[in-house]
Amino acid sequence: MRMIRAVDLAWTPGRRSSGGWMWGLLLLLTLGLAALLYAKSAIDARLHSRQGEMERLVLRSLADGRRVSPERARSAGELRLLHDQVLLLNRDWAGLLHELVPGDHGSRLLVLDIDAVTGVLRVSGRARDAKAANLYAETIHLESGAVRDVRLLLLERKPDGIDFEVSARWAE
Repeated sequence: MRMIRAVDLAWTPGRRSSGGWMWGLLLLLTLGLAALLYAKSAIDARLHSRQGEMERLVLRSLADGRRVSPERARSAGELRLLHDQVLLLNRDWAGLLHELVPGDHGSRLLVLDIDAVTGVLRVSGRARDAKAANLYAETIHLESGAVRDVRLLLLERKPDGIDFEVSARWAE
């Protein structure tokens, strides 16, 4: 076994230098960056040109007095959908929640799931017994003006009470 001395491990510059590949990599990265910047400037120039065309078209149509009304541009189905969405926004959400929150009937609300498009409500809650769950369903059926078609869907006995589920339809 041959002993290596510290003098033998010293680096001495020679003909073989590994720095050449680093310069090549740096040159390649620089060229790639330059190509990306050129492509970005071309895209920006095209975007600026299109925006100018769009502004000229809008100004020309306004000067000619031609305006496309949104009502004529939409189909009957699109208008119906837009109308339904406006009605959903204008519904009395606070009133509905006020009528669905249980009073002093020994029950409490756990989950309220509302499908705003169809108007179907699904209320999940917990009551101390089945009588309290039935009383909750009966109360919102008889006293609530906000819902109709109330149905008690589920009564499930749990260690700490009765889980219930009620479905209803939002009265319009």
